[in-house]
Amino acid sequence: MKGLLLTIATLILSLQILSAQQDSLLLDSASEQINIEGLQIRPYVSFGAGPMTYFGDMYRYPGSNAVMGNWGINLGFGVQATDYLNVELFYNSGTISFSENTINRHVNFQSRIRSGGLLFIYNFENFFKQTPQLHPLLILGVSNVEFNSKTDLISADGSNYNYWSDGSIRNFPEDHIFADFATELVMDNEYETDLRSVSSEELGHYSLNSLAIPLGIGADISLDYGFSLRITSMMNFTFTDNIDGISSANSGIRNGDSKNDRYLYTSVTLSYDLATFKELKDGYGGLYEGDTDDEDGDGVFDISDDCPFTPEDVVVDEFGCPLDGDGDHVPDYKDMELDSPEGSIVDTSGVAYNDDDFYEMYLSYMDTLGDPSNIIKTVYISNEKPQNQHRSDRLKEEYYSVQVASSGEDLSIEQIGKILSISNVQVVNDTDETYYLVGKYEALEFAVEQKILLDVNGIDGEVVGFANNEMKEVNEEAQAIEKEYRLEGGFGNGESLISKNVIYRVQIGAFNNPLSRNVFDGVNDLIVLSGEDGLTRYLTGSYSTIEKAASRKIDVLLDGFEGSFIVAYKNGKRISLEEAGVQTEEVDDIPQNSMDKSLVRFKVQIGAYEEHIPADVMDTFISIGDVKTVRQGGLTRYLVGDYSTMDEAERRKEALLADGIDAFVVGSFNDKIISVQEANEILNK
Repeated sequence: MKGLLLTIATLILSLQILSAQQDSLLLDSASEQINIEGLQIRPYVSFGAGPMTYFGDMYRYPGSNAVMGNWGINLGFGVQATDYLNVELFYNSGTISFSENTINRHVNFQSRIRSGGLLFIYNFENFFKQTPQLHPLLILGVSNVEFNSKTDLISADGSNYNYWSDGSIRNFPEDHIFADFATELVMDNEYETDLRSVSSEELGHYSLNSLAIPLGIGADISLDYGFSLRITSMMNFTFTDNIDGISSANSGIRNGDSKNDRYLYTSVTLSYDLATFKELKDGYGGLYEGDTDDEDGDGVFDISDDCPFTPEDVVVDEFGCPLDGDGDHVPDYKDMELDSPEGSIVDTSGVAYNDDDFYEMYLSYMDTLGDPSNIIKTVYISNEKPQNQHRSDRLKEEYYSVQVASSGEDLSIEQIGKILSISNVQVVNDTDETYYLVGKYEALEFAVEQKILLDVNGIDGEVVGFANNEMKEVNEEAQAIEKEYRLEGGFGNGESLISKNVIYRVQIGAFNNPLSRNVFDGVNDLIVLSGEDGLTRYLTGSYSTIEKAASRKIDVLLDGFEGSFIVAYKNGKRISLEEAGVQTEEVDDIPQNSMDKSLVRFKVQIGAYEEHIPADVMDTFISIGDVKTVRQGGLTRYLVGDYSTMDEAERRKEALLADGIDAFVVGSFNDKIISVQEANEILNK
């Protein structure tokens, strides 16, 4: 009884430790998830069973045998303190037995084991990603163990067991005068004698309680509806050597070594998460059983979260959606105008549109002339960016560079060769023009030095600067530095960017009439150079090996540019592939500059919008039936039809005009919108 009271006291003390940070832990509905100083505490209960195995003095002697059928049960109440740690109060009850029958001695015992304490169950979740269903476990704890050990010395008829040399058990010793009349006995396995009564006087009336350290491993398997199955094996290291009645302090046949006794408990335990049945209202006012996962950590289970993946620290309502105080459908954490007038139409930032905004949208809709409207360019700014490291729309950081060309000037063949011999030519798109830059320097002096070296190599350049997304004028300052450099001769230590090694590029074509950039939409490393010979050259890539250039050529061919071919540049000049050391093979006779004409189609455009489309216009588009959208150049274009000839598209356009719908014909190449003129030019090449 004293040991049982000590076990109960251990459980109560452990419970007080768990609840020290909380005045009260109420689980009146057995379904709440408790928050304690940022920890999400999820309570659970568990029940399990399994075999108990003794390890002690008897176990270490050959010829000993464990008594089978020793089972135990375990009960637990725990909390999931973190994703990787559970803390559990447990109670364990069972039996261990053992029998040693050797030449030297015949001893046996059975002990009723009761233990209770605290377990820390660690699942490694913070170290490596695991499957949601299976978690390895490492278990460590502390407990109080009560043992009540007895031995079987007397048979059912009251006779003492006497072990004979032939292996039998009889009611008289083998050397007794009535040994000839001895009858065989069978052990009844009724452990009637307290082991303390047969121990030596030196051992005394020892305590039947001991501190123990449970240490084990296992696995946790998640089941449905809040249940999980835990398979564990825990060795309980006690601080006593008296469970089996054999120890170094005992004498005679009960003398043993000084090692403490221990026992192994292997169990299968079923756990149930009490937070599973949190009562959640569904759309019809009923209750349903919910999944307890909460991926975005907003406190609303995923199964009832109407707004999954809410950003961290955003305040949400009972349905898991960010708060929206003015009801404009833009959550407060994104809303730039928290008190938009009721019923107003707002943009994606939650700011209400005014009359000027609606007028601009009207102008965008009415722009049906085929070319992008200047009004749209002024009002709307596209968020679309090319995805290539050599090309950007106004690099953000401050730097200096050397401009060697722009889209508005014609270059000589010699200049083109030298520019294309520079491996890292950057393409920067400004509002109305494209600039070709060489180098990127933090100091203006370095850019000036590179400009002088390019001049020496026959490339005219101009030093430019960029700051706050804008090109800035530095010409006057750069000229002063250049004058000083030339007087001092301080520019001879630099190295020209014109490569002495072969640079391979893929030339898509060279055309008399420049093509729209829309034709090349998706070719993010495009270089466009206009020559004095009247040709506009379109190239892509900069590669040090023919293999890389060939791989890029395949990509370009698949985009419909059938006449693409590899070109080589070295020392400021274009050279043949043979001069570059490439062994060429005969290929199909595909004309250079040719494009796959089957990719040219004609469509009818009935509108183009940056963001919003008026409701009445949308109703009209729905009534047409076959309207499709294409997002390109920052605009969403609304198109109908898909025709191989211009005449078919014109007939559809006239029908739409007759119905009062503004419409005009556009071309497309490989699903990229181009003008009708460009489509016809491609067909006529």
